[in-house]
Amino acid sequence: MAGQGIFADVSINPIADIYGNSINLQSKIPNIGASNAYNSNSSVGIISLQKKVNIFSISENPVRSSLNISFANAFAEKEIKIYSVSGKLISSTKVNSGNNKKQIELAENVNNGIYFVRVSEESKYQVLRFVLYKESR
Repeated sequence: MAGQGIFADVSINPIADIYGNSINLQSKIPNIGASNAYNSNSSVGIISLQKKVNIFSISENPVRSSLNISFANAFAEKEIKIYSVSGKLISSTKVNSGNNKKQIELAENVNNGIYFVRVSEESKYQVLRFVLYKESR
């Protein structure tokens, strides 16, 4: 069918796919266009933050009522966000440079469970998991 009728513009041996990526028939590696990471260097819809491992640490996990955070770098401004397992934002705060510790009191209506704390510093971030366990009175 290639080269005939409505397929007149289709080559029997194509040199590029519909995205303009070259096709190498010698390597026999299929290029199905499903991986943009393979086909290009750009990502769509992703915030470009680099992950840095040692931005902060949490002391006392499980957490009883307040989250104690220690920062590795006291000289950078930070943004702290706490999320539930379902992705709901529980708390958000900013920390000015010059502080190497922060204590966050969790609201009374925050239930026991697993939560994530995300600290962003410039273009880097780190996420840690913690367990909130309030003893019943």
